Amino acid sequence: MAPSVMKHLPFPVYFWSVTVIAIAGLLNMGYSAVSHYRVHTDILYVSLCAVSEAINCDTVSQSMHSIFLGMPVPVWGVLGYGFFLILLSFAYLSQADHRRLWPMLFLTALFFSGYSLYLAYILKFQIKVYCIVCLAGYGINFALLYQVWIIRRRFPEKGFISGLKKDVVFLFRPWKNQTTVLVVVLGLPASCRLHIPDTGIFPCPRSPQRSPPA
Repeated sequence: MAPSVMKHLPFPVYFWSVTVIAIAGLLNMGYSAVSHYRVHTDILYVSLCAVSEAINCDTVSQSMHSIFLGMPVPVWGVLGYGFFLILLSFAYLSQADHRRLWPMLFLTALFFSGYSLYLAYILKFQIKVYCIVCLAGYGINFALLYQVWIIRRRFPEKGFISGLKKDVVFLFRPWKNQTTVLVVVLGLPASCRLHIPDTGIFPCPRSPQRSPPA
């Protein structure tokens, strides 16, 4: 009797599974960014995950660890997922041959997961509260990393570094619209740092200042 051969799923199934996970991460960070904004501007605001003193997203938003380089961490998350989704759009092009951009996407997802571990440490040992939205974000990041890893195994390519080099060359071919959007997303943090603190259009609150010892 001939051994059964495992049938692989078609590429769109893998692609759209990653897309759905990334969009879930974007929405999660979007909610967190809006919640962060309201915590700092509306004294009566209480988020949905402010359940108790031990489980409270608002406490996290008010902590000095919620700001990185002058911008709220959730805003960085929105930009990060936006960057990921734009890269992902390149991977769906027929010229990508199901292999281009996945090394770069894997590296991006690996960074997301590594930063999640760092934030989880801060949450547990520095802030000492649990944040439901934060924990959901960590789970999304690990799911994203796992799914991209699965795709790289399904459509293998020899040499991770050489794959990254090919991704860079592929990325900067004259795609025009997508490349323009990618550059805009990468430029948003600088725009926030230069303009938003002055105009107040969207807050980039600074870390809370600790009172000097008496």
